[in-house]
Formats: sequence, structure tokens, C-alpha cells
Amino acid sequence: MITLAEAQASRALRIAGVCPESQEFIDLLNDGTRLLMKRGNWTGTIQFATACIYGNTVTWSRYVGAVLGVHVNGGSTIPQNLWFNWVYPGDAEARDMFMYYQRHRCGTVFSVDRGNSPVFNQICPTEPQFIQVFITVPADVGKTVTIFGIDDNHQQVITQRPDGTYQPGEVLTLGIPYVMTSKMYRRIDRIVKDPTQGKIAAFQWNPTANIQLPLAAYDPSETNPDYITTQVPNYRVACGCPQIVTGMVKLKFVPAQHPTDLVQVENIDALSIAMQSVKHSDAYDHQGAEIAMQRAVRDLNYELRDRYPLEQTVASFRPFGTASLQKLYLGMR
Repeated sequence: MITLAEAQASRALRIAGVCPESQEFIDLLNDGTRLLMKRGNWTGTIQFATACIYGNTVTWSRYVGAVLGVHVNGGSTIPQNLWFNWVYPGDAEARDMFMYYQRHRCGTVFSVDRGNSPVFNQICPTEPQFIQVFITVPADVGKTVTIFGIDDNHQQVITQRPDGTYQPGEVLTLGIPYVMTSKMYRRIDRIVKDPTQGKIAAFQWNPTANIQLPLAAYDPSETNPDYITTQVPNYRVACGCPQIVTGMVKLKFVPAQHPTDLVQVENIDALSIAMQSVKHSDAYDHQGAEIAMQRAVRDLNYELRDRYPLEQTVASFRPFGTASLQKLYLGMR
């Protein structure tokens, strides 16, 4: 991939016609990247990702837009979408589930999309916790984080504003070294966060057991964190004891803001043409915008053809014909 600084010094500068350090240039580049990522799977937009599995659920990072496959326990699972539990299983799915139960619920058979979550380690509902939020940069003192969820009495958290009115959620004003909720939570439903200078880390804390568990970690630019989750029903570890799984994922569009940020479409020629498309669209020239976008997509397809050619020469070398080494008694005493 390329960085924003590299894009600002590329031929895209000529296309944009504005100062490369301006917000207008960055917006054009980000708009072009976002539109291209919706048009297909391009070089660099399909990646391998690792994540922790807590209990039997994986919460992927903010950069994951779609999970194409999950590798657990030394083997690949069968990915299922949200419809999996709502449709009658076919012969293959029924056979896999039968084998799973025949093995007394051992082994890894399938993984299921379970919607989104604002945290990567959801609170165990039977063990309510206080939430502690830590900052990493002193400049973030005074910024706020609002937590929405269910309290230890199984009620939606509602707090009082300074003017005496009530609001859903609890607003935390960040301080050094941390700030803690006034209520214990059984579940976190949503997080709203101010943009910050540094990363924010959140932890679960139970005063009775005096154990601190990780809850979430947020990048500076995140304001409404929302992460894809995947459940592996036949994989279970204790709450708070993570294991590592690997997934093949399609990246989610994340706008570049700083010179070292990555631009997720690395083909600068296609990006430049996509920026032209955005400019045509802003001028209400929809035909010109579509023609330019088709050119950009065509260039990305050319890149895929060059990197992953379909027309390859396949060589098969069998000095002993079709006979196996065992049949030829090779390597045997």
C-alpha cells in the first residue's frame, strides 16, 4: 500500500488541481478510494488478519469490512452469514453438523456472522464490571467518552445531566491516569467518543475479585466504534482468556488523515482517475463520472491480471509415472 504522503507527491496532484496538503485534496483522495473499494476486491484490499477469540466470539479490528474465512484449531471453518440460523440446512451443512455432534461437540466445523460490537471483549453478563478508561496522551484530558449499555440491575443505563435532565448512557470525562464509571455494567451496547490525540484503552474491573480485564482499544480518529464479530459455536475458552485465530478478510474503508496513514487502494493511476470521477460527480456530470470510474476499475482489473495471471503454464514432473513411491518400494527398508 501507499501512504498519504506518497499520494500527495504523485500524479494525483495534477488531477486534483489543489494544494496537496489541503483538506480538499485529502477529501478527493478518500472519496475516490472509498468508491473504488465498493467496486471490487483489488490488490491489497484482501488481507490475512489475526484476532483474539474471547469465549467463542472473535471481534475483528476496525479495518475489517467483511470476513471471508476463519482458520481455527489448525483447520478452516465453513463461513456462514446471518441467515445461517434462519434457513433449512442443505445436505452439506446437515452432514457437517451431524459430524460435529457425533464428535461430542469437538472440532471446528463452521463460523457464523454475529453482527457488530463496540468492544473486542464483551462483558460476561453474569459478572457485572466497572469500566475504566485510560488515556495515552495528556492532551486528551477533558475529552469525553459516552458508554451505553445494561447495568447490574439489568436496566438500560440512564444518567443525569448537569442541568437536571436525564440521558441514556454515561458520559465519562477523560483524566489522568484514568476515569471510571459510576455504575457496573453487564453489557456494552454502544460507545461514542470524541476525536483524540492518542489511543484510548478501556478495561473491565471487578472490585470483589480485584481483576482487570481488557475491554477495548480505540484509535484517535474513531468516534463511533463498531466492529464485525464472528462466532465459532464449538470453540470455547474461559471469559477473559483469549486465543488467537486467523481470518481472510476484505478491508473496510478507513479515511487517510495524516501523512503516514495508508491509502487502501495502492494503484495511483486508478486513484487519479477515480478522483476525476469524483470531480465530475460534484459538478453534476454523472455521465462523465461514470465513464471515469469505469476507466479506474478497468485499470485495477489490468493490475489484477498482471499480478495473478490466469494464463499460466502448468508443469507436471513425474519421473516414475503415475506410480507412487510406496509402490516402487522407494524409501522403504
